[in-house]
Amino acid sequence: MPRGSGLWSTAPAVTLAAAAATMLAVSGCSTGERADRPHFQPDDYSYQLIVRCFCLHGGAAVLVRVVDGRVGSAEWVEARRGGTLAGEPESFQRLTINDVIDAAEDRTADRVDVDWPDGQPYPTRVLVDRSDNGADDEIEYVVSHVEVADP
Repeated sequence: MPRGSGLWSTAPAVTLAAAAATMLAVSGCSTGERADRPHFQPDDYSYQLIVRCFCLHGGAAVLVRVVDGRVGSAEWVEARRGGTLAGEPESFQRLTINDVIDAAEDRTADRVDVDWPDGQPYPTRVLVDRSDNGADDEIEYVVSHVEVADP
């Protein structure tokens, strides 16, 4: 997807199987990388991820640490501040920035809206609406506080 804001629609409705396949792809189970896809280069970094959805802990901020291109740890930001969120973030909240970029390129969704500031190597917001006819199937990813580890 080109840098900058973008929005596209596709005609076919998304089936439950396609939605499940999309969740697997977004959670790091993709079949391979395209050479032309945007890629966040650093392998070691941390960032704050908020996943807004009709799901448990939707909207809660997660501090994600990525080591060697894979999620090394994820913890609730609120818990780090003495809050009361219990348990561990779910797999859909344990994403690399490249997983968020993959969601921005979801061509099976009826609508994808992306905020990607010019010159920035990652999007700040990705909204995926799997079905215009469905309710509560939207999922939004908000990326902030990115800190690349010193080499």
